[in-house]
Amino acid sequence: DVKWSAENRTPPIHPQTMSALLVWAIRFCTDFSADIIAATRTKSNPPHRPDLDGLTSTERFGNYAQRQGTSSKRIPGFYPANRPDQRCVAKQFIGWQLGLDTDSVVHLGSMDRIFGDLDPVDEAVLSVPITGTIDTRPWTGGINFYDVDNLSRLLATAAFIVVAYLTGMRGEECRALRHGCCRTTLDEKTGQTRHLIYGHVFKSALDESGNALPAGSERDQPWQAIAPVAKAIEVMEMLHPDSDLLFPLRAYTPL
Repeated sequence: DVKWSAENRTPPIHPQTMSALLVWAIRFCTDFSADIIAATRTKSNPPHRPDLDGLTSTERFGNYAQRQGTSSKRIPGFYPANRPDQRCVAKQFIGWQLGLDTDSVVHLGSMDRIFGDLDPVDEAVLSVPITGTIDTRPWTGGINFYDVDNLSRLLATAAFIVVAYLTGMRGEECRALRHGCCRTTLDEKTGQTRHLIYGHVFKSALDESGNALPAGSERDQPWQAIAPVAKAIEVMEMLHPDSDLLFPLRAYTPL
């Protein structure tokens, strides 16, 4: 048996690996975040279709299939995770185009009867302008409707890496951060911008009797951070504006 020791026995990540990980985590937050956040918001807000008011979900799909059948005979498709070799009808994306939310589409079941021989060869790409670049070129040709949730999780992971690594916070300290934790001030004398992160600590959080405080205690001095950390925090506040926690569990949980 290995004797207990206060020394951290976890093997460190190799510097070359950590360096590359941090560089791309920062790039995700600074260069790609605007596009991913825009796609997330677009997906969660189906377009209003006044021309389809009064029609049921089934009627909307039926009219759409009829139009496509008399024109291109093509519809959007995608490869589901559980059937990566089979291209299927992009039912949720088509429903989104028709102004329907996810719940309104899920209960409809199979669309085989409605779509018949229509070919699901078109891509389910959202009409979100791409502003991020890699070597002056767009980092992606477009964001697919079915990639949005995974890109959102990757962005949240990148933000967590940037905050944790560049501040030295422990994992539980990062997870306890809340919206509004970053305060930016300008030193009028030096002209320097300071980013102060306010949060809780847990390792030394004790009550008057010396018992550990499960909720932690507010750190005596805020963490001082650099601009990429402030940007990562801003990204999370924009990605999950309705969450009190900066890093909510749902940011990392597949739907």
